[in-house]
Amino acid sequence: MAAKDQRSDGVPRAALREILRAWGSSRRWSDILAAAYFRGDAQALHARVADLLAAARYAEEEDFAIPEDAGDAGEAFRLEHSLITGEEMERWLDHCGISLEEFEAHFASRVLAARFTAQLEEIRRDYAPAGNEVVDGMWTAAILSGSFEAFTVSFARRVATRVGANTAAGDSAIALALHQGAPRVPEMLRAPGLLEELAALEVRYAVAEDEVASAARCAAELRDRAYQLARIVVAEAVFPLPDQASEAYQGVTADGLGLEEVARRAGVELTVRTLFAEDAPEGAVPLFSALPGQVLEPEAVEGGFLLRCLRRRIEPDLSDPDVTARVRERLLASQFDALVAAHVTWSFDPWTVT
Repeated sequence: MAAKDQRSDGVPRAALREILRAWGSSRRWSDILAAAYFRGDAQALHARVADLLAAARYAEEEDFAIPEDAGDAGEAFRLEHSLITGEEMERWLDHCGISLEEFEAHFASRVLAARFTAQLEEIRRDYAPAGNEVVDGMWTAAILSGSFEAFTVSFARRVATRVGANTAAGDSAIALALHQGAPRVPEMLRAPGLLEELAALEVRYAVAEDEVASAARCAAELRDRAYQLARIVVAEAVFPLPDQASEAYQGVTADGLGLEEVARRAGVELTVRTLFAEDAPEGAVPLFSALPGQVLEPEAVEGGFLLRCLRRRIEPDLSDPDVTARVRERLLASQFDALVAAHVTWSFDPWTVT
């Protein structure tokens, strides 16, 4: 982290940035990040940041040139978030407290880490960054990876649940949560009393969560949303030319060939994926009422013409963890997002640039 981003006492400025206010108290990034570590949500990003820092250090010491395609991921990020002009980019970076050098270094490190995959275990061992370096880098990585939203929403739901649980949190449950969560939190984030507060928040939230997403409520939600939670397994192939796509469509519909076979003959790649109805692109929606094996007419897409074929339908069931997760999240969002709206004021949003 650049020196300009450190206070004289060594604390990163991002850690002190106020993110929200709840019940009259200011909550900083350090609180939110500590809570994410406490829950176990931050560890995957922590490991990723450690790899990026190690790869960058290895490349620098071994005098590797930055790959020519290092800027492509950063450019894709800019386009995805409508940061088109230099002025828009500069204003957004300033709003987030990220320098252009940090932005470029993040995406360059991603390319380097991917390039060094075969040596990554050795690089992790020999070039591992200090823990505080990784924690310092979590601000930039969280914003650029999308984890910032997940961390802050999870924290906001918990602090808003002050009025959400009808059952008091017991001392023994809080002690257990503290015992389980405290070891995950880096030392530099352990403000006095914070770990005890996080334990109490987790216990209170767990009580409220069990009430909101009870088995009966999950079953009712599944009945109400059965269509949206249905899934299809779809085979897809993109043919570069319209004549190729038309010939492939004819081969499947009239000649009885499978999409795999016509794709193989045309030398194009076949992919298979599973789609929830609520996530399906508009062009795939007719497959939810199709028969297995049915193929849709070619659809013009970037790079050619897409053929989609229904493999099978999967009816939603709460024994499926993916379905259960969606049902629970819908129930939790309906309850806790209302509490957040009523009791939390946001001080910082990466995508609200004033």
